[in-house]
Formats: sequence, C-alpha cells, structure tokens
Amino acid sequence: MLFKDPLVQKKFEEVGIVKLSLLSHNQVSVLSEFVKSNTPILELANKYGFIQGVCIKDRPVKLELDSFIRELITPLCKQHLTGFKALIYTALAKAPGNNSELDLHQDWSLVDESKYCSISLWIPLIDSVIENGAVHVLKGSHKKYLNPRGGSIPSISFSDKEVLKKKMIPMEMKAGEAIFFDQRLLHYSPNNKCENTRISIISSLVPEEAEVYQYYQPESGALEVYRMTDDFFMNYDDFVVEKELRPKGIKVTDFEI
Repeated sequence: MLFKDPLVQKKFEEVGIVKLSLLSHNQVSVLSEFVKSNTPILELANKYGFIQGVCIKDRPVKLELDSFIRELITPLCKQHLTGFKALIYTALAKAPGNNSELDLHQDWSLVDESKYCSISLWIPLIDSVIENGAVHVLKGSHKKYLNPRGGSIPSISFSDKEVLKKKMIPMEMKAGEAIFFDQRLLHYSPNNKCENTRISIISSLVPEEAEVYQYYQPESGALEVYRMTDDFFMNYDDFVVEKELRPKGIKVTDFEI
C-alpha cells in the first residue's frame, strides 16, 4: 500500500500523516444527507456525545452505510493510493457539549506491524476547526509507540499527557478534505464547543495482501493474536461490550508484551 505521489509517500513515512483534497462539495452533501437520513448517528451523538457508526446495533443499517460510502470513496482513494483494501467505511459524529472529547489514543493494530502499515482515513463533512473538536496529532509518534493495540488492551498510560497534548498540531480542515494517518500515530480531539454536530467519514485501510488480526489481552497470561475476516467490524452485535471480549477469529499465536 503506497501513495502514488512519491513526495506524499515520503511525508507520510516521516510524520505519519498527510492531508489531501478528496471530496467535491456535491459529494460532501450527498454523504451528509445519506448519513442523516438513513442512520441513527445524530440521535446517538446527542445521547453519548461522541459516537462511531460501528456502534450501530442494526446490522443492515451498518452494511448499507458501508456500501454507500464504499462505492463513492474507494475510487477516490485509488487516485492516491495503490494496493489497499478498506476493512470498513462508516461515519462518526461529535455533538456539542462537554462529553464529546476523544481522549489521547492510538487506533487498533489490524495487521502485523513489523511488516505492514495500516492507515486511518478521516474526512469531515463540515469544516473541522479547533472550536468543534479538530483532530490533534503528534507528528512522528508512529515511530515511537509501537505497542500492539486492541479493545481489550489497556492504553499506554501517559503520565505527561497534558505535555504531549501541548505539542500536538490541530488538523483544521475544509469539508471534503481527508487525512490519511498511520494507525500508530497519537491523536485526540477535544470537545465540540460549537452549536452543530460534526459528522465525519472514517475508514481503516490495510495492504491488500496483509492478513487481518485482532489482539486480545486476557486478565492473566500472554497477549493472544487472532486472524480475522476482512469484514469483522461488521460482525459486532454490540461493539461497546464485545470489543473487550475474546475475538471471534482463528487464534494464531500468543506472546508476552
């Protein structure tokens, strides 16, 4: 999985993130209207503050959302990237208020990161600014924090979290712009202090030849590694609960962290 532009690829490898123009104004409008009309994303965001589409419990709704976004976004990604597959396309929403912060974290490990890199794609459907909770990133951190990550694995405890946050850069973006970032990159987004809920499109992109894994940490014992199907994100009945449970895949190995 490589960016077609060698300069973009070089920047991605160095800092762990690149920003590209991806969607037209019309495509932004089409996606926004579909999410609002065909999913409970806005309702869930108003209830919980911040929500991802993978948390939708109605499987047909999740599948329809994935299919609609996939048909539009994949050809656009292929203009910039080669050799990738998208494990999921979905939406997320950040409602106004003081419970919409997404704390400092790294995205899950999805492949063997000693061989491959996986990418998070994030596209706001309204302008993303500091006031409505722009994504903040610590450039270069994908080279430092190489720990395996998953729903059952405790996040790294950053005693200097606030110091790190001060070093992070806000990715202010126009609607339809996209960031592609290494899933090891440290990032967070503060509370949405504006009046409107911010909706975004997200995806997890991995090399087309890579096997997909989940990593599970039992209460005692070694870390367990499971081979998953490419559509495993769609198979959660209740993501919030099940993400901390043993994955429903084929156990490959285990190892001590």
